[in-house]
Amino acid sequence: MMIVSAVVFYVVTEGGLNWTAPTIFLATGIGTIPVLLYVLWLLPQASIRMFIWILSRVIYRVKVFGRENIPDQGGALIVANHVTYMDGFLLLTSSSRPIRFVAH
Repeated sequence: MMIVSAVVFYVVTEGGLNWTAPTIFLATGIGTIPVLLYVLWLLPQASIRMFIWILSRVIYRVKVFGRENIPDQGGALIVANHVTYMDGFLLLTSSSRPIRFVAH
């Protein structure tokens, strides 16, 4: 893999293409887009959970009390104390277990 990378680097910089460093970074960044889309398709729940986790750490300061009361296995009922759409996302990020939502 390293030899292939070295050959590609040589062709891009010294070979026929003569790309500059910013152009190489741009091409590499554009090349990661298909990988990102594949990961999002392969692991949608984990991807959404990570995205919401990042947003919740940037926008909200969440402090969880009593996390040890949630069992490692079996069912548990977790109830939010507010009625907003954000509560579900914050509950999702505060638990290490997968959460399913029921709304009435």
